[in-house]
Amino acid sequence: MFHRLKCHMIDRYLSQIFGYVGLKYASPTLSSIMSNLSPAFTFVLAFFFFFRMEKAHLRSYTSLAKIIGTLLSISGAIIATVYSGQMLLSTSMNKDWIIGGILLAGQYFLLSFALVAQAKILVFVLGISGLLVAGLAALIMAHDLEAWKLRPDVVLATILYMVRISSLYL
Repeated sequence: MFHRLKCHMIDRYLSQIFGYVGLKYASPTLSSIMSNLSPAFTFVLAFFFFFRMEKAHLRSYTSLAKIIGTLLSISGAIIATVYSGQMLLSTSMNKDWIIGGILLAGQYFLLSFALVAQAKILVFVLGISGLLVAGLAALIMAHDLEAWKLRPDVVLATILYMVRISSLYL
């Protein structure tokens, strides 16, 4: 519960503060460019930091497309931040533009972080809710106490196999 609250605080408040202050220093155009970093940040966080939620095989075309797309979007955002083009309706200096770009990139990084962290929480919550529903159904269906005894036969092997297979997807 507390972990979900921290993700909500990061998602709603801290990222919005970064976004508003970044808009003060930069422009909505740069904010729109930086919003394209969200998929790249999500991929990087899921691959490197959160127990390898995302797999990357260098021989797979889809993995190569993800890696190349991530590198292109990050390099495009860096170019857009460093490039000091003429801003409309503003007389800010180049230094403000770079600070705004960094803050806007931070906003979308925090949003991606909250998204990946909530995905881990969601998997846990779905697992617990599935356990509760299956346990309730088992209590309703099996009134006989003999049905609850585990015997070393095919049924036990099936249960252990299903536990192993289902844990691979968590």
